[in-house]
Amino acid sequence: MNLPRFGAFFISKRRNTEAVSLLRNRNVCPRERVRACAPILAEYIPKWPRINIVNDYDSTTRWRDLMRFPRLKTTRLLLREVMQSDADDLYAILSDPEVTKYYGMEPLPSKEGAQREIDWYQKQYRTRSGIRWAIALHRNRQLIGTCGFQNWSAEHNRVEIGYELSRQFWGTGIMTEALTKMIQYGFTVCKFNRIQAVVDPRNNGSLAVLRKLGFVKEGLLAEYEYTAGGYDDLLMFALLRKNYRRNG
Repeated sequence: MNLPRFGAFFISKRRNTEAVSLLRNRNVCPRERVRACAPILAEYIPKWPRINIVNDYDSTTRWRDLMRFPRLKTTRLLLREVMQSDADDLYAILSDPEVTKYYGMEPLPSKEGAQREIDWYQKQYRTRSGIRWAIALHRNRQLIGTCGFQNWSAEHNRVEIGYELSRQFWGTGIMTEALTKMIQYGFTVCKFNRIQAVVDPRNNGSLAVLRKLGFVKEGLLAEYEYTAGGYDDLLMFALLRKNYRRNG
């Protein structure tokens, strides 16, 4: 079991001898040992996923796994961390004008732009303001798109989604499959109350995906973003936890 050694390391730094004693006592049940060090471990474990350290622990849990970027799997897909080694694949996607034209951004002019984008994804996870997954096929794990949560409001339990997919895979149901798994994770693990999306009214593909997932159009955000020399209208869509449960 990895927990006592891992937990004792941090607790010993705080000179909490009572907690250290509990963690090392094999006669005390694992849950009680976790309870002793939970407040301190909580400072070191990222809130993605937002894990209840005591209640979600059992004797088979490896504590090092709680520190890792969460991987999600579907029938066809692996949702994994975006790495700098993905820069070429991400650049191929975000340099395509057909992919970026409804996303309020210009096509990336160089691979360096993709590297900066990946830096931003990783910073989101470090600062607990969001999380971005690479969408990859099981057969080769090559990045074919990304999806994730951003603009997370912990106070209001609200988050926004973002996503894009290589044009090669449009119309295959891959984005619907990826977002279905991601949204399930958001409501069941992260315990979000509201997941929302802002989308260009002309982006028919994205609108179709959101509606298929149960998102409801709430209204028009007039001249909401300034892009390429003009103000763009965007539509606000949202899915609430209570409606997700009802439809699920």
